[in-house]
Amino acid sequence: MTPNNERSSQNDGGTGQPSQKKSKTTMSSTKRKRRRLPHDAKVAIVGSGMGGLSAALSLKLKGFTNVTVYERDAHFSERRDGYGLTLSYNEKGPLAKLGLLETAARVDCPSRSHYVFKPDGTILGYYGNAFHNVGVEEISQRRGLGQRGNLRIPRQVLRRIMLDELLAPSSSDAGADGKATVEWGKRLVSFEDRVMHMSGNAFTCDDDGNGQGAVQLTFEDGTTKEVDLLIGSDGIRSTVTRSFLSEGLPITESNSGLSYLGIMIVLGITDQFCHPLLDERGFYTLDGNNRLFTMPFEGSKLDDVLRNGTASDSKPARRYMWQLSWNEPDEGKARQLSQAGPNALIEEVKRRCQSWHEPVLDMVSSTSSENVWGTGLQDRDPEQLVSSATAFRSGGQSRVVVLGDAVHAMSCFKGQGANQALTDGPLLALWLEKSSIDSAIRGFMREMVARTKEKVRASREAAVFLHSPAVLDHSEDFAGVQNELVPQFLNTLAKKNICASLAEKLDSSIYAFLKEEEGKRFVSGAAASEQVEDENLKKKNEIFREQALNFAECGDSAGLRRLPPDVIHNALDSDRRTCLHLAALGGHYHACRYLITESLMSTDTKDGAEKTALHYARMSKDAQTAMLLAAISGEDG
Repeated sequence: MTPNNERSSQNDGGTGQPSQKKSKTTMSSTKRKRRRLPHDAKVAIVGSGMGGLSAALSLKLKGFTNVTVYERDAHFSERRDGYGLTLSYNEKGPLAKLGLLETAARVDCPSRSHYVFKPDGTILGYYGNAFHNVGVEEISQRRGLGQRGNLRIPRQVLRRIMLDELLAPSSSDAGADGKATVEWGKRLVSFEDRVMHMSGNAFTCDDDGNGQGAVQLTFEDGTTKEVDLLIGSDGIRSTVTRSFLSEGLPITESNSGLSYLGIMIVLGITDQFCHPLLDERGFYTLDGNNRLFTMPFEGSKLDDVLRNGTASDSKPARRYMWQLSWNEPDEGKARQLSQAGPNALIEEVKRRCQSWHEPVLDMVSSTSSENVWGTGLQDRDPEQLVSSATAFRSGGQSRVVVLGDAVHAMSCFKGQGANQALTDGPLLALWLEKSSIDSAIRGFMREMVARTKEKVRASREAAVFLHSPAVLDHSEDFAGVQNELVPQFLNTLAKKNICASLAEKLDSSIYAFLKEEEGKRFVSGAAASEQVEDENLKKKNEIFREQALNFAECGDSAGLRRLPPDVIHNALDSDRRTCLHLAALGGHYHACRYLITESLMSTDTKDGAEKTALHYARMSKDAQTAMLLAAISGEDG
């Protein structure tokens, strides 16, 4: 009985009767401790990059009504074009959770393959679909271009999409009425996390940021704001993160949580330049120290056709991104070069690539200095950061959270930086929706760190490997060739002088060789074997064909992307209309565009009534769809 009596005396002051005052206080404290962040709480997001906009949009979708993004740039256009992003097309990924997957896919700058070369143009590898099912002449049986797993989108293009969606009125169909705003020209210089230093006190502020909030923000223009939650997404040089780690000390490089990777990188974006090795594709060139990566940045074959009016008169107007990186163990030298200006960077790139295969030097020379910049690469270990920050140690309370590059900056060599930042937003919103504020912040940070620490490590290891002699000894993949025969296959190509200098004839030369008796043995078994449909497969494909027709009729591009190309090609309705006929009839511009560019459907195909897709597009009275099909067909819209 003693333990019970002891507990009773703690609650009733020793009288044996419950103390209403103390009980009420305890309940109030517990309730306050466990409450979730209300949807009208004042949320400040510092930074409008991938992580910040993902967080803002995710909170809006969850119904939060008082979200403000503070961006140091004076306006959206102040920032340069930025780099090209490689994003995953994943129906369960972050873009889908943000409701932006198809919107992003519609601005995809197609990159269908990548060769890997030595500086003299010798082939080291290939990624793409050109050499799958070699020998199968029927195009509908060839592996589809439309099943690419990645999207290539300029960073500023995706930011514009996210900002437009963030500031648009909430849709009633979404089931939430969230609201968000963006304030430009607001550079955060400091903040005070009152909860961390005064645990147990309640803080509230009104919609205008008045009153005593959990966090006080101070901006460079002298203004202050009181908020209930601060989300630091202000990039690799994050003021929020550096303030956490400095713990009141002057902020320096040594206490910023950043590690120099020993790699210098220079990036450029071309104008008015075109080459067959960059025609909706890219390439890597490696020498064991220097690494060049290229990719489409803006424009496509179809865009050329639409701009010029017909396919026969189309003149390329594309932009490409290139990046040259190399070992630079001296961080001071890397900083000095990055500060020397774009002309010095261009000359350094030319010096390093002066004897490389075409079109490297021409590509670099065609790049305007205003589109060139460089930096020494750094990363940040998220696990080390969280373990070092007082706010997150020993389950401490805080109303500040960091995400994106502010906590898990990584090198570009695994293509995961933007993908991970985009993933942070939906995850944070989910935690805030289901848990108390303190538990949500700790739970989010814990789960984010567990997810990203391996990405940071893998990117760091890739940075070392790709700039070492070992990369030249590594047997690269060559899609369409049996893995164990790739080294022998590449040696054969070198002996036959099949290399980068063939330019527009490179694919056809390799394809022709693989069809020869000497080349057939290299073809992967799955590609070389003839597919024989059994009854179950026939039934499955029949269902798929019915789905393809339905997707095309209602303009469901996402549904079409899930289907094999042969299904789309072979699908016919009772009037022998193809998927393209049906999409054109419905005036579904984006579905038509997908069917033409990714599923390779012909605009010349006629149905049972001898009508082409253009005929149905004109019937639909959708001018954009009619112009698209007219341009491809070479007719007047």
